[in-house]
Amino acid sequence: MSIERAIKNLNINCLTKLNQEGEPILIDDESLFAKFLGTTWYFGETVNAGTGTLFVLTRRLVWVDDSTKRPFDLRYQQIIVHAMSQPQGSFNHHCVYLQLDGNEAKMGESDDQETGVDNSSDLEGDSGVEFDNEVRIVPFSEDEVTLIFKAMCSCAELNSDDDDDEDHEDEGNFFFNEDEIMNGLDDATRDAILAKSLNDATIMEKSVDDNSAEEDLEELVGMDPERFEDVE
Repeated sequence: MSIERAIKNLNINCLTKLNQEGEPILIDDESLFAKFLGTTWYFGETVNAGTGTLFVLTRRLVWVDDSTKRPFDLRYQQIIVHAMSQPQGSFNHHCVYLQLDGNEAKMGESDDQETGVDNSSDLEGDSGVEFDNEVRIVPFSEDEVTLIFKAMCSCAELNSDDDDDEDHEDEGNFFFNEDEIMNGLDDATRDAILAKSLNDATIMEKSVDDNSAEEDLEELVGMDPERFEDVE
């Protein structure tokens, strides 16, 4: 997997305009939430895209390469999962793990102008190949993993699918390998996710029980409408 093919497959916008300081120009109703210097961007576990500055904006996540000034621009709706991940397997870094909503179309079928990537020469012989939709962001300091994660959580809450354009109204119905994600989380984050899942399951079970009881009552009343009338 090359960097260009990964960008194309994951619909990463590389046409974001930067100001003279090399920072992304803010769009309407957007502000800078946090900035992290010296972050390294990986596609999957092996493709190192370089070291740059990560800008956590209230509407987007933008990473700008220090040497080329090339931006990687993601909307929060493109991020299916983000989590704090410890070193595991062949990837020996603490990082922020992202799972992105990749392009469902085969390579070469979407408009190159949307991302600013020309894959005409890179796609020869590889049409229809599936690519890893994982990104790992390694900060300069291990302590910044938590800071990046919390900043992304805060901004993601401001960008729910309900407020998105009609073109993206179906986003959010995603599936991912739960075991793989959970194994990469630290103990505190894993416990919090499990606790929330248990609570959601309890609420759902109670709702199902209440609905079943109501349906049973309606069935009884339907069989004998006078059965539950007040006795005069």
